Amino acid sequence: MRKIDESEGARPVNEQLRDALSKQAVRVIDLFREWDEDGSGTVSRKEFLKAMPLLGLDVPEREVLALFDEWDR
Repeated sequence: MRKIDESEGARPVNEQLRDALSKQAVRVIDLFREWDEDGSGTVSRKEFLKAMPLLGLDVPEREVLALFDEWDR
């Protein structure tokens, strides 16, 4: 599992998460479809939070939810 670097001077967590997502071999839209467990056509905060470990990321919940809120306008 990949750990996000939260140390002082490290790149912001949202940038690290973006990089991790972009390195996935699957297109982002396909990832979102996979994460949409209830078939609503959207990814909820709960579904997004659950997806991070599936990507091999060990990210604090508060950071994942902050990123979700930033991206979910």
